[in-house]
Amino acid sequence: MDMNSRDTLATDLNVLTEFNPKLSKAYSNSDFVMLGNIDPAIQISIIKQLKKPTQINCNGYHEFLDGKHSKGFEESNKACRHAYNK
Repeated sequence: MDMNSRDTLATDLNVLTEFNPKLSKAYSNSDFVMLGNIDPAIQISIIKQLKKPTQINCNGYHEFLDGKHSKGFEESNKACRHAYNK
């Protein structure tokens, strides 16, 4: 198994179009946060709700990063930059 490559087996588009997470008080005070394969705009929305995180890891969804959405890579980087500049 090559751990340096990935294969997408299935993609269901638009399942999160209405997804707008609101963090509880307990979660907004989290020290460590992992933002998985979601739209970078949702990542930014979540980051903005965090109080004083110690570490935030952003995982860029490859559909947004490999050119299918022209601003995807820029938005994913924006989410991570916002996390570290907060």
